[in-house]
Amino acid sequence: MRLTAIVLLGLVSAVPLAWGAGATGNNDFPLPPDVPAAFDAPAADAQGLSADTPIERLAANPAAATILDSSLPGLLEDSNYPMFKSMSLKTVASLSGGRIPADTVKDVDTQLKAMPVTTAAAH
Repeated sequence: MRLTAIVLLGLVSAVPLAWGAGATGNNDFPLPPDVPAAFDAPAADAQGLSADTPIERLAANPAAATILDSSLPGLLEDSNYPMFKSMSLKTVASLSGGRIPADTVKDVDTQLKAMPVTTAAAH
């Protein structure tokens, strides 16, 4: 657990230097350069959800959050959530040292892709 936190801390601390702080209008965690600052959450739901969707977007959708909670109990309540919330489940799994099995990620991805596409995000 400590190694995972160190890896995530190292990754997160290097990202603002590469992307430039303040891209989102706050200093929480900047958007990567290929994502417009006006990224629209409802548009993201209109495109569908998957294991490549940032975890915070999944958490904002009640049905997706239920899928995460049933497959990965405690993920959304983890004390490190602020550090990995803008990462996708696939990215977090790759940094987890095997604690999030590939089969679990595939299962979550399948369930998320099976959800109906919406035109407005549920907040």
